Amino acid sequence: MRRWMLASRLGRTETYNLIKDPGCEEPRTAELRGLHEETDGPSWQPADSTA
Repeated sequence: MRRWMLASRLGRTETYNLIKDPGCEEPRTAELRGLHEETDGPSWQPADSTA
């Protein structure tokens, strides 16, 4: 991801926002999104606060 960020000249927040933006279909971003999903697993979900 660092290499991608340096090449795109974007910071961590901007990069993460692109990864999470379903409207962003740029091929390099889609590739990075796939890698992110593989390493992070499913999206974070809040804990059940009723327990």
